[in-house]
Amino acid sequence: MSYRDMFHSPLYRLLRSDDSSVLDALSKGAQNGINIVLNVIANVVAFVSIVRLMNNCLEFLGGVVGYPELDLEVKKNLFPSRITP
Repeated sequence: MSYRDMFHSPLYRLLRSDDSSVLDALSKGAQNGINIVLNVIANVVAFVSIVRLMNNCLEFLGGVVGYPELDLEVKKNLFPSRITP
């Protein structure tokens, strides 16, 4: 494949844009970027809310069965690094 044929290949063909100017293209790109960021933030909030709901359910069920310390939180002294006599 020659250098000239490379740019006429379907792999390197650019799509024609509907944007009327560079400013129009920039504003559409910024709008798409903001939509992506807001969707990521919404997914993080939903994930944290689901984990908190599961933690509250475990605390409630732990209280019902007589083990109120039951939760998803990692305890600092769960595995002591030194054994003291």
